[in-house]
Amino acid sequence: MKIYGKVEDNYKLVPWICKRSMESNPIMIAECTAIDKGHFKQLFMACGCLINGFLSGLRPILFLDSSHLSGSYKGALVSAAALDANNHMFPLAYRVISLENHEDWLCFLQCVRALLENLDVTIVSDRHQALNSSVSQVFSYNKHAHYFRHLKENFSSEVNKLGIGQEECKETCIAFAS
Repeated sequence: MKIYGKVEDNYKLVPWICKRSMESNPIMIAECTAIDKGHFKQLFMACGCLINGFLSGLRPILFLDSSHLSGSYKGALVSAAALDANNHMFPLAYRVISLENHEDWLCFLQCVRALLENLDVTIVSDRHQALNSSVSQVFSYNKHAHYFRHLKENFSSEVNKLGIGQEECKETCIAFAS
């Protein structure tokens, strides 16, 4: 027995939740797209007061990330966030997507771009190919950085593929830098 009902029935409530969210908070953006009646495809949400807060003085740096969804229905939750004055996460927008591909990232970034009122921002993200191509398409200027952790993981992966040991790699890097 499920306390909150069937998953399928809950997804049918998404359009109603979007409508009620915008009625109760006029500066809220909540858009749902469906494949056909009763079949949820994507959801975009952004709270207007957070967007206004970002535009009113936060550092113009956006962090983009995604998290794969598990359970009965697969997909990904993509997000755009900033940092506040205390270096705490400041969420701006979310989108539930069916696939983490160029089309879905592009759609999300176009929605985010529309919220920013032509503010030039620096984008920080991982090195996902679909995300990178979408960022360069929507944010045409060249202010796109990548998370160091992802760069390190990619570098380590390439070193492992070459069969180079960790000590040998470290010595080579030190010799190169000297």
